[in-house]
Amino acid sequence: LNMFRSHTRKNRHIKFSLRKQFGECLKESTFSSDTFPVDVDEVVSAGFFDTGSLFWLSWKFSVAIVDTLTSRTVAYWNFPSDTLITVVCPFKFNDSDAGLLVATWNETSKAVLCVFDLMSNRIVRQYNFNQKINCLEIVKDNSLSLERWICRTPPSFHSWQTAVAVGVDEGHVYLIDVCLSSRIEPEKESDNSTVSASSEDINCTRFVDILAPHHKSNGTFRTRNRYRKVQLLLNEISCTALKFQKQSFILAVGFNFGEFLLFDLTEFTSIYFSNFLKKSIVSGFCFVEPENAIRSTLYCWTFRENLPDRRYRSSMELSKMVFLEKSVDNSETDYQKMYSCNVCFKQTLRKCRKFVNCTHVTSTCTNSNESDSGQLNDSSISCCTYILWLTEKNVVRGHLFDFNAWYRCGMPRRICSGKLSFCPFYTLHIIEPPSKVISANLRDIAVRDAVFTEHELCGYACALSATVRVLCKSGMKLYNCQSAPAQAIKDVENMEVTQVLESLEAYCRLYSVGLVTESVDYNQLEKQAAAVWSIMLNERRVIFLMKFLVDVTELQARKQFLEWIWDTCVMIKHELADFCNRHLNIFGFDPYWETLVYLTKYRIILDQLLLLHQMALNSFALGKDGCSELHARQEALTLIAIYVHMIIWFLDHALAVNMTSSHWKCFDIRKTVHKSKQISMHKDGKLLIDMFLNEVEQTVGSGFRGLKYLYSPTLPHLLNIYLFPGVELKIKHAIVFYFMLSCVGCSPPEAQLPSPVNRLVELFNQQLFRSLDSVFADLIQCCWLFDYDNHEKGYAYLRDLALDNSYCFNNKIWNEMLKRFSGDKTTLNRFMDRLRCWKDGHVFETVESKIASELVGQLKNKNSDTVEVFWPRYLQLNCQ
Repeated sequence: LNMFRSHTRKNRHIKFSLRKQFGECLKESTFSSDTFPVDVDEVVSAGFFDTGSLFWLSWKFSVAIVDTLTSRTVAYWNFPSDTLITVVCPFKFNDSDAGLLVATWNETSKAVLCVFDLMSNRIVRQYNFNQKINCLEIVKDNSLSLERWICRTPPSFHSWQTAVAVGVDEGHVYLIDVCLSSRIEPEKESDNSTVSASSEDINCTRFVDILAPHHKSNGTFRTRNRYRKVQLLLNEISCTALKFQKQSFILAVGFNFGEFLLFDLTEFTSIYFSNFLKKSIVSGFCFVEPENAIRSTLYCWTFRENLPDRRYRSSMELSKMVFLEKSVDNSETDYQKMYSCNVCFKQTLRKCRKFVNCTHVTSTCTNSNESDSGQLNDSSISCCTYILWLTEKNVVRGHLFDFNAWYRCGMPRRICSGKLSFCPFYTLHIIEPPSKVISANLRDIAVRDAVFTEHELCGYACALSATVRVLCKSGMKLYNCQSAPAQAIKDVENMEVTQVLESLEAYCRLYSVGLVTESVDYNQLEKQAAAVWSIMLNERRVIFLMKFLVDVTELQARKQFLEWIWDTCVMIKHELADFCNRHLNIFGFDPYWETLVYLTKYRIILDQLLLLHQMALNSFALGKDGCSELHARQEALTLIAIYVHMIIWFLDHALAVNMTSSHWKCFDIRKTVHKSKQISMHKDGKLLIDMFLNEVEQTVGSGFRGLKYLYSPTLPHLLNIYLFPGVELKIKHAIVFYFMLSCVGCSPPEAQLPSPVNRLVELFNQQLFRSLDSVFADLIQCCWLFDYDNHEKGYAYLRDLALDNSYCFNNKIWNEMLKRFSGDKTTLNRFMDRLRCWKDGHVFETVESKIASELVGQLKNKNSDTVEVFWPRYLQLNCQ
């Protein structure tokens, strides 16, 4: 523990440098006067609805709601010309209907809070206030259950339908019930609700000033933290930011003198006051609940903008809130009784003009489709926040902050330039639109173009990409800020072949972002080129690698590229064998999904290498010896690729699960055959499967020793047969299928489940043998049944095959069975007796004729006297 604390204190002073990633415009839509009747130059503020399909604009005394895709105005409202819109806040009446809370200000009629309904396109309610409204926050809506609201609030608030916090000048924060749970459209203007904000009766009114205890009778506003007391005149202060956290029922309140306080709605009291910073304005908050957190901790981002004199920089500050109680009920987490709140991270921002928004992504998002829905797609990689702000030069900057990576780094307090080249938890995105920016929001965060790369920055924030939607003067634009590795790979893709083979440029570009982890000497250009090729292969950039097959003309460079392909294949083979021996054991296979993902990675890489090598074989002229070597390597690559495909196929169909330790016994099948008086097809000690084993042994040599070679406690060892060169693929399938039948056939099927043998036959027959031979799996099963002396089922299978598949008589297995029939008169009699039992005599005669033809054709090569004596009836039948 002391070592960890020492390490943490040390890391809190480590200096990082931010990685700048520039945005690229992906999509653009331009505003036109026909579809967008708004003068964008006069727009004061804008924002997006939660769904992302709509955005709102406000200017002077008007507000408009616009469709994101079509840029058409769906709702519009003009307020009196002598009023000024100060705040706009979107909300939902229910799951489908949306609206706006619009606050206006007039020197005469004071402030008015209006409820604007998009469906009816009109103001349905309004509330009057004496002070100017600066900020709004929805505290209770349909997303917060009534039971939770009643449990966490005082009794006087239990009947409230929709609670809204209203921040005004002089430091007042009013909690008001605007009854938005049901839409009520007034018939007359006088029916609009009007209340006065001067009452302090908490029991009888539908609103309350929650900060009334801080307003003193002498016209001052007083706060106090553990360091000092603050007392300011009411005409000097105003409430500038509000944010409600529903897990803890805490409302954060920010002021124009740089201080913020936390108000507990359960206890109905202020519980924390921040430091006094007179030269800044609190402009926003964002609460963050860490993903899968064990501790009772929440985090709160506080954003401060500098005053117009620009003497102090804007900043963002992260505070850690510790609670005494934490409970989980119906997948909802409750935090109660905050114990402490301390600043744990702070970052100053140069030339910040305005904070736009902060999005808390509970799980890192995957790629979104082309539809501009704006929904964030979950893919539990990290817990991030994305902060957008504008500079004085109209540049959009996005800060991606990864809480998990920040915690692993020891929670440093700040970031500045220093020794390390990358910050693990923090990255900066820069977007430079061509026209004035009105607003922006995050569309999604994703891991892009780096699916299989295992590089140093895999867990870094700079390895994530972000798609940001920017609302500009000219229209809506969609920008993608690529991750640092993805941008480096894109830069290398655009390089010429000579820049990879003859210079350090490509290697240095990948090394700078951590994709290449091992350093190579300056003069070793071949190793540098191989490192670049390996990275591009992992990233599936096959088009880039094909350039070295088309554009390279030098013989030495071609041989270098082919040697790299072969060395990579050999390395993958060794890594694959080691991986399979560790993860595919006698109890089946490693149940973790990473096993299949890891093997899929190998499969994709081998398929790419196979494609590249085939192209080289067709295009390169390396002489007679070189071509023969290429053919041999092509065969080896093909075998390794088939080997990986078969392992994945077995795991994908869960066939290895049936191979428990009891099935993987080293036994000789000849010792398990029945020794009964029943006539058998293998009295000479030979099995039907020997026809395939002998062929493999003749091709491979002494390295293959029949079934004993296959009996091993690992699935990869069984599938090693696919690595044997010169053996027909169908024969390999047959041997593996036969061995699998021996494994799964010795265990009885579970109740109400299909037989594992039937399932295995169906899988092999439909997915592996169908393109080679449609009845091959059934004939192999017949061999297996006869080898195990299960003649009844064997005869039944042969009978069905003879009925349904007339061309099965041309199969090698069928001919081998006829040879066994010809050697034993009694066995053939038994089989013909089974055929004679059919009710359809015509079918029997047809099958009998075919069998006779095949049998006599085989016996004609022997002595004719032997034929007549051995089976005269079939000779007569054949002569007919």
